Amino acid sequence: MELETLTEMGIQHPEEITHYDWRQRTKKKDELVIYFERKKGSLRAASRSYIFGRSLKTVVADGGTARFDDTYEVSPFALKAMEELNHILSITRPSLSTLKQMMMHELDELNELIGEKGADEQVKRRVDKLREHIGRLQ
Repeated sequence: MELETLTEMGIQHPEEITHYDWRQRTKKKDELVIYFERKKGSLRAASRSYIFGRSLKTVVADGGTARFDDTYEVSPFALKAMEELNHILSITRPSLSTLKQMMMHELDELNELIGEKGADEQVKRRVDKLREHIGRLQ
């Protein structure tokens, strides 16, 4: 998927995006905040904020009268940006079952290291307890 909208917004490294928030600031403005994974000591910002205006649309309030109401629609550009963000995050975020497998694999490797270095039983018990908690995740 081509990330034209995010590129136009100035995002050069979409692989560093961790999550985003969407807020309605006023009835005429929305805010999109994109968060990035940054290494400790990095001078780059951990998040970027974008403000989008809503377009005014006048609609008939009641078919039998001449009364009109104003509504504000979300920017199509903002919707496209969120669509691209959702696509990126669906690729970079592992599913819960995959995450469980990854964590179990890490615990197996920790158990092997503990066995090699002769760590005490308390550490082994805590690793087993973590394994049990991970197993309970759905």
